[in-house]
Amino acid sequence: TEEPVRDIDVKPRYEEYILAHTGIRLIEPELAGGYDPNSRTILREIQIEHDMEPFEASAEDALAFKSTNGENVDIWEGDSGSWSVRFHKGALIRVPMALRGDRLVAGLLPTGWDPTRYGIPDSVVKQVDMVVCYALVVTIEALVRSGITDPYELYQYFHVSEVGSTLGSGIGGTRAIQDVFKKRHLDAEVKGDAIQETFISTVQAWVNMLLMSGSGPVKPLVGACATAVLSIDAAVETIQAGKAEFMIAGGVEDFVQESSVEFGNMGATSNSLNEMARGRVPSEMCRPCTSTRNGFTEAQGAGVVTLMSASAALRMGVPIYGIIAMSGTATDKQGQSVPAPGQGVLTSVREISDEAPSRLLKFDYR
Repeated sequence: TEEPVRDIDVKPRYEEYILAHTGIRLIEPELAGGYDPNSRTILREIQIEHDMEPFEASAEDALAFKSTNGENVDIWEGDSGSWSVRFHKGALIRVPMALRGDRLVAGLLPTGWDPTRYGIPDSVVKQVDMVVCYALVVTIEALVRSGITDPYELYQYFHVSEVGSTLGSGIGGTRAIQDVFKKRHLDAEVKGDAIQETFISTVQAWVNMLLMSGSGPVKPLVGACATAVLSIDAAVETIQAGKAEFMIAGGVEDFVQESSVEFGNMGATSNSLNEMARGRVPSEMCRPCTSTRNGFTEAQGAGVVTLMSASAALRMGVPIYGIIAMSGTATDKQGQSVPAPGQGVLTSVREISDEAPSRLLKFDYR
């Protein structure tokens, strides 16, 4: 109706709808690149049992069919110059079929989420992978929460070479990966520069080109579910080493059919059908710290933090939401399972200080 809504009326009018269309819930295909877990399309190879009716094709396509299928296909040129193709009994073709998956729940963006509403031009949205849009929006939110309404304000305090990024991702541009490895294979229309959007480093590249315009250190990180932790650790080290004054850190990920299916095949994610059979609703299916957990729940979105030294924060006058007293990473020693926990975490409690010891460990400072 375009009528204004009073703040006091938002909760009674919209709460039920907002709760139903945000957070962990049944997968909405329009938010997952068209993926519907109740009708997951695959291509099943079958052998035809009788000769098929001929169909028209270009000369190039007809020759390609003949090259691939040999004696199982006939091609000929018609009087009008068009070519005809006929597949014979015994030829192999792939036919689409729909299967129902068992991972029906995910953490999704709000229904109807549109990056153009945040001011991202439609031309940019069409050019980049969706994870770039996620990263742009949350980077802006992180800056605003830091009291920075214009990224160029940073350059009143820091040189452009002192503003960097360690923003990373576990997989990167998954929809671009679909374009390159799936749609191209299906001969669907794919933009010519799709390959660049598959790179994890492309996410922070766009954030810098379209928003930050810095020329400082760039260290795109990847570490599966721990990507953001690695990103923050690398950002801290970069600041401690004096290579930067201000760092963007965090991670971004999307939700698509391929990751949902493969994590399900690993048995890593929560089986929605089993959970529903036990009487659980979607909002209860992600409970990692309980003894009844049934696997993790995938989600799409991004998380970004702005990091700087205490002196830099005081100089800028920005709000300080937290202090990183310590950050570190460690490998898990010997093993044959990538996701299984190991003993490497004990490295973090060793009584050895690094090149940049924390003053929080000194009693005279405390």
